[in-house]
Amino acid sequence: MIKYFRIYELVDKQTYETYKEQAWEFFTTDILDTLTGVRELFDSPITVNNWWWGGLYQYRGLRSKQKSAELGSPKSEHRYEDSHLCNAIDCDIKGYTAEQARQLILRNVDNPKISKLMRMEANTNWLHFDCKQGKPRIYLFHV
Repeated sequence: MIKYFRIYELVDKQTYETYKEQAWEFFTTDILDTLTGVRELFDSPITVNNWWWGGLYQYRGLRSKQKSAELGSPKSEHRYEDSHLCNAIDCDIKGYTAEQARQLILRNVDNPKISKLMRMEANTNWLHFDCKQGKPRIYLFHV
């Protein structure tokens, strides 16, 4: 468990029903720390998945290999397979558009709460962030 979030907010219904609290093991420490840091930076509730409350979202955190291929790149940072752990989050932040959120993060690039955040997806109506290592922090990418 991490501060502010329950596991059913980060995984799909089938994964939750199968693994319950053990599903935390499918995430990198970096992405969980970053999710907490983003929540604290904005000081506002974040919605990742909402299927638990009857909503439509259940694949905005962890995705199986099959769901990654259906919903995005087969090399998605959202996926869990073999030794690759989920390293990405799609979310909405209460009170902010996705673009406002991206801009606030870019203005706070040196904030230690988000020191592991490496990339954000551009031109979406949700906030995607991940901790994929590589290029300089923080950069926007297009799908």
